[in-house]
Amino acid sequence: MVFDAGKAIGFRGTARVSIPSFGPQGQVCWEGEFSDLAECQKFWNDWWKLPTTPAHMKKWNELVESGGTSEIWVLRT
Repeated sequence: MVFDAGKAIGFRGTARVSIPSFGPQGQVCWEGEFSDLAECQKFWNDWWKLPTTPAHMKKWNELVESGGTSEIWVLRT
C-alpha cells in the first residue's frame, strides 16, 4: 500500500518521504518544498483551519510516537 502524505494533507508542491538507512529505525521524514518561509507558514495556517484536519490528526496521532523535532532546513545547491 502506498500512502501519499502530501495528497493526504492537500499539499500540491514537491514533497518527499525519507526513511533512514543508518540511524534510528522506525522513523519517517516528510519533506515539502516551499518558495520561502512565508509560503510555508501560510500553507500550515490554512491547513489547520480545514474541517478535515481534526480527523486527519486523530489518525496521525494513532500512528506516531511522541517526541522528535520539527526542523526547517535551507538546502543550498
